[in-house]
Amino acid sequence: MPTIRVLIADDHPSTREGMAALLTPEPDIEVVATAADGNEAVEKALRLGVDVTVMDIQMPGLDGLRASRAIKEQRPEIGIVIFSSYVYATYLKELLGDGRLGYAYLLKTAPIEQVVTAIRTVARGGFFIDPQVGQRATAPTRLAQLTGREAEVLEQVVKGADNQAIGELLGMQPGTVSMHISNIYSKLELDSVAGMNPRVALVLMYYGLVG
Repeated sequence: MPTIRVLIADDHPSTREGMAALLTPEPDIEVVATAADGNEAVEKALRLGVDVTVMDIQMPGLDGLRASRAIKEQRPEIGIVIFSSYVYATYLKELLGDGRLGYAYLLKTAPIEQVVTAIRTVARGGFFIDPQVGQRATAPTRLAQLTGREAEVLEQVVKGADNQAIGELLGMQPGTVSMHISNIYSKLELDSVAGMNPRVALVLMYYGLVG
């Protein structure tokens, strides 16, 4: 399997070293560099050609959000895993609102298994949001319009699963999954976010950030 080259950016040395140590046993993940602030993260991510950057939000100089945007503007294929101590709706909206994929948002209480899942997900261009965030968010009442099958598909979309994975889990072809996503998008009247990737629009809607 291809190796995912990872950069860890955090202003606390113990966090950087601890995360690197936890990721070392993963056979498909290699920590190639660390950074102590946003400016260093941007410079190393672009120079070293990493696949994923694990980024703290609160850092001196350039914060994690601005550093993430700077990386994505020049290398949109680099996945970003944001680490935060809190659930900030504005942060989620900033990350996903530009319509780009390849983002994850994790709380610092997330177990290493979720960090690994997030890294692998954004490396392939998907997105992942910490389940704890979902537990604190209130979905719009119009979700009740969805059929049981559509609700199952939406749940997997919110978890960051791609059409192939959703199809395998729910026993349907990827094309059928795509049809369900299109129907969900239409039912939830997401025309107001036209131009945005439909999957991203659905996630933002689910967490009450659009629509």
